[in-house]
Amino acid sequence: MADEVLFTVELEGTEELVDYLKHVDIGLSGPRLVEAWEAAVGLVAEKVRENAPRDLGYLAAGIGEEVIQDAEELLGIIFSDTFYAPFQERGTDAYFPNLEALEEWAERHGTTAYAVALAIAGRGIIPLRFFEDALFNSEDQVVTLIGRVTGEIIEQGY
Repeated sequence: MADEVLFTVELEGTEELVDYLKHVDIGLSGPRLVEAWEAAVGLVAEKVRENAPRDLGYLAAGIGEEVIQDAEELLGIIFSDTFYAPFQERGTDAYFPNLEALEEWAERHGTTAYAVALAIAGRGIIPLRFFEDALFNSEDQVVTLIGRVTGEIIEQGY
């Protein structure tokens, strides 16, 4: 019984299916999907800039974005070239900071560098999570955008 053939399957139109799947594969790694990723990354980056803490505007101005495509994946990157961005995003444990580094900021905000340093020494820097919040608050828009374009590619409607 093990050698007995129970049923036979015959595929018709396999050449058309292969051509169709090639088109889908090319589309999903092609410029149309890259454009969608660039739009999605731009959307999130703009929210990061909007949420970034404001003093002189250097932090928001230092936020950049990039989409990298290699043979297997697309990667969207939002970054900051501002030294203190990670400390503002993630916060820090309590430590006693360099007073000189705080003097101009403290003066602009009507306090002293020593008072700010004591606050940081007592509780650290509170995490602001402006990158994280922007990503979570944009999730539905990003999924909709990428999903729409992916559907268009699959349906060959782009």
